[in-house]
Amino acid sequence: VDYLLLDFLPILIDGDAEKLVLTGLRTVISRPCITENMTADDFSVLNFNQANLRNKAMETAAQVVPFSTIEIVEKGAYVADGNIYFKTEKIMAVADLSLPGEHNVENALAAICVAKLSDVSNAAIVRVLTTFSGVKHRLQYLGQKSHIKFYNDSKATNILATQKALSGFDNRTLWLLAGGLDR
Repeated sequence: VDYLLLDFLPILIDGDAEKLVLTGLRTVISRPCITENMTADDFSVLNFNQANLRNKAMETAAQVVPFSTIEIVEKGAYVADGNIYFKTEKIMAVADLSLPGEHNVENALAAICVAKLSDVSNAAIVRVLTTFSGVKHRLQYLGQKSHIKFYNDSKATNILATQKALSGFDNRTLWLLAGGLDR
């Protein structure tokens, strides 16, 4: 896979409104050039939940492999009836994912697209997605004490990232300790 976009949302970065953050991969990029050198031999995995990324499919010569949590996408990964599919093949139940949150479902769909393009078995995909405990500082499960679970999401450095992380929890029983700058 030559190109993978999870989220492509404009976020102000230290006063520079011309930059965009690729929030899923936390990489600063600029608008042009993302797909201009891709050929029909390349793969472009795109989050079709976002209209601006869906539009990227029209700008590339690459083979587009979409993923979506809100619609069935025939050439990619999607959620239907509480299950995750790649094309028409059921991979696993959404409830079996180890990480909480809609954004982590999207991340899992993207990972499944890349894995299937690389001929990874469903058993290996399920094993990873049911046991993966997260990346350090990104909704990282730290442990439990007295029926209280502790997570570290110190890499959620903007309001949108914090909102996405919080969306995976039952807010009736959530306590948030936060600090930093309001950007």
